[in-house]
Amino acid sequence: MTIKESFDKAIHPGEQKTAGVETQYAVIVTPDAVWLEIEGSVQKEDWKSNFDFAVVPYKKQLEKWLAHKGFVTRWKQAREQIVKEVKDAISATNLPLRITGYSHGAAIALLAHEDFGFMGYDPETIVFGCPRVLWMPSRKIKARFSKLTRVMNRSDIVTHVPFALMMYRHVGNIVKVGKSNFNWIKSHYISRYEKYVFTE
Repeated sequence: MTIKESFDKAIHPGEQKTAGVETQYAVIVTPDAVWLEIEGSVQKEDWKSNFDFAVVPYKKQLEKWLAHKGFVTRWKQAREQIVKEVKDAISATNLPLRITGYSHGAAIALLAHEDFGFMGYDPETIVFGCPRVLWMPSRKIKARFSKLTRVMNRSDIVTHVPFALMMYRHVGNIVKVGKSNFNWIKSHYISRYEKYVFTE
């Protein structure tokens, strides 16, 4: 899976469905993979979730870990429907799982990546313009994201929130694009990512 291929899927998703509270997604089967594509912020509920910075436990395990309440809530609301559809597609095709998403969708995709990995599906994930999702993750938790890549425009404000001073942290491997500037809002635009992803 290349960054360009993943970006194209993230911003031109297939036929979308809605799961939970306004989480738009698509499960697409290609000749070489089952793709889970999660859409960015579109609905009012998406923006409410983006700014729900409270910290909540993500999973009740031996090593409990904490994450952004808004994104955790949205994934848990949508999880049952999405997981069933992805499992059915993989069972029918025996193809590997690839996950992608942009902005709000990237944050949900990050949680989906860990969840499917925990279930043994070993997904390969590339996300774009992803905010911080995990709160003070341990090394053991960070290791679960070794096959996740975050593509970020250097000046994209969304990739810097919630702020590090709030103890939120990024995970996964990082690919930086673009140049540092003060166009923090415009640097999050899809058109800016498209420019850098397809030219650099």
